[in-house]
Amino acid sequence: LINNPELNDFLEGVKIESAHQTERWGIEHEENKYPHDYSLVIDKLKGKLAVAIWENNEEKYRHHLITVSAVCFNAFRQILKEGTRMNHFFKNK
Repeated sequence: LINNPELNDFLEGVKIESAHQTERWGIEHEENKYPHDYSLVIDKLKGKLAVAIWENNEEKYRHHLITVSAVCFNAFRQILKEGTRMNHFFKNK
């Protein structure tokens, strides 16, 4: 299920994509990211959104919107989890 993107139900799509990202890259990889790491991924996806607009490809555009939202969700989760670099970064400021 998590390797099949959902493009019609936004919130369900974000849940599925979030799980897909965690499975693909691993929990340890996510927990070792700093805030700027997530920002760079979002910047890359913004470029993909722009390309989808220029290509007039609504399906890709929806997919990239869901993907960037899942990245934001995963970043937010890492802030809340004890012991992650995101949590450590913000708690020590």
